[in-house]
Amino acid sequence: MKYFLKLFLLLFISINLLLNTSCQHKEAADHTSPIRIYNENPFYWEYKGKPVLLLGGSSETNPFNVPEGLVEELDLIQSVGGNYIRNTMSTREPVNLYPFRILENCLYDLEQWNEDYWHRFDNFLKLCYDRDIIVQIELWDPWDHFKSLAHRREGMDPGNKGLGEQSLQSRHER
Repeated sequence: MKYFLKLFLLLFISINLLLNTSCQHKEAADHTSPIRIYNENPFYWEYKGKPVLLLGGSSETNPFNVPEGLVEELDLIQSVGGNYIRNTMSTREPVNLYPFRILENCLYDLEQWNEDYWHRFDNFLKLCYDRDIIVQIELWDPWDHFKSLAHRREGMDPGNKGLGEQSLQSRHER
C-alpha cells in the first residue's frame, strides 16, 4: 500500500507540474489561459479564450505506450479538426512498457522508474502539444488491475511477488 500511495502522489504531483508548466508556457506565448469550463455554457469548454467542443479519438486506450503510428494518428486527428485525445496510463498489452524498472532477476523494483516508459509519455505529450491537441490523462484504468489477465504481469498486483524469467519471456512473446 505504501508504494501505491507513493506512486499516486508522485504521478499526481508530476502531472500537475507538467500541465501547469505547459499551460503557463502557452499562456505566455498566446496570452490565453488553460482549458476550463466555459462560463457562459457549462456543456462546453473554454480554450484560448473561446468556447470549444472537444473532438477526438484514438485506436488505443494508451496511445503513449504504442509509439508505432502515433505521429500519423495525431496528424489524422488534427487534419479532421480534432483537438482532443484520451490516454490511460495502461500497460495491459504484452508489448507495453511498465512504469517500474525490471531487474535482472525479473522482479519489479517499485522504487525505480523505467526511464523508457516515461520518455514515451513525455514524447506523446510533446507531440500533442505541437498539434494543439488536449490530452485527458487517466492514471488508473481499473481494467488493467481487476478485469483482465494483465494484472498478473505487473508489479502492482498484490499477489505478484515478481515475475519469473519464464513469465517475463512469455509476456514479451505474446
